[in-house]
Amino acid sequence: MAAPQLESVSFPRLHAGGNSDGTVTGTNIKEHDVVKIVSNSGKRWHGQVTTRASGNLWNATVHRVGPVLGGVESNVSETVGVTVTNGDGDSNSTNTNSTNVP
Repeated sequence: MAAPQLESVSFPRLHAGGNSDGTVTGTNIKEHDVVKIVSNSGKRWHGQVTTRASGNLWNATVHRVGPVLGGVESNVSETVGVTVTNGDGDSNSTNTNSTNVP
């Protein structure tokens, strides 16, 4: 199997604590592939593809891995870049807007 090729991604809300759910759409994706998200301010989430929703649309769950800042973060909309990685390599990075929720 070749490296994933993303067409679109959707992670409407990315939480500072706990899991955040979204979708990735593309080819050469399968369950348990690694999902990485980086915001334009440097926040990071990691997780994995969980199940196939339909066709090339896959569900994914991620959790915040850093940086974790002190205090309460307010809801802020940011552009985030999403990649999916399988045993053959990393996908192209695909951007989406997401609200970061404290």
